[in-house]
Amino acid sequence: MHVLLKGDFNMNKIIIIPTGDEIYEGILIDTNSPKIMSRLIEKYPAASIKRNKPVRDKKKLITKAINQSVQKNYQLILTVGGTGGGGKSTKSLANDYSHESILKLASDYETISIYGYNGHLWSKIVVALIKNSLIITLPGPQIEALAALDAALNSINEPLDKRKICDNIANAVINKYPHREGKSAIRYTHN
Repeated sequence: MHVLLKGDFNMNKIIIIPTGDEIYEGILIDTNSPKIMSRLIEKYPAASIKRNKPVRDKKKLITKAINQSVQKNYQLILTVGGTGGGGKSTKSLANDYSHESILKLASDYETISIYGYNGHLWSKIVVALIKNSLIITLPGPQIEALAALDAALNSINEPLDKRKICDNIANAVINKYPHREGKSAIRYTHN
């Protein structure tokens, strides 16, 4: 397990990569990026923070955007959306590729999968290190994206432990939804 200690990781350059055909085509307005950027500015006021243009739901395009960000030495890369099962779980949905794209590039990573009661993949969170870039997937629904971001940012202040960041993100997302009959509405597993 690769653990970075506080101070080993400077957050001088941050990029947000929104994903999804619906965002790319303008069917839905990207309201996540401005809110994410606002929280990042509050946490890292001296950082250069950029929003990448939205990327279509294509594994090759998402992989390219992440790889370009790594090559440009962004210390924190946040993908937004594309973390669920998508078309793999429900045929009427587009495929989600953010998590797969990161896993294609990274060898140093931790993942956690959140499943609904119906057994479908709800969200696969990935926290990876590639060169000097910390890459984190955030779910697309805003309530989940902001909860995940807050959990990640709070975890980055601790000694940087990818598994702990994954756990904190998953718990933050899960806690945004009510529990049924004393049980969590969802379950999660590390991969």
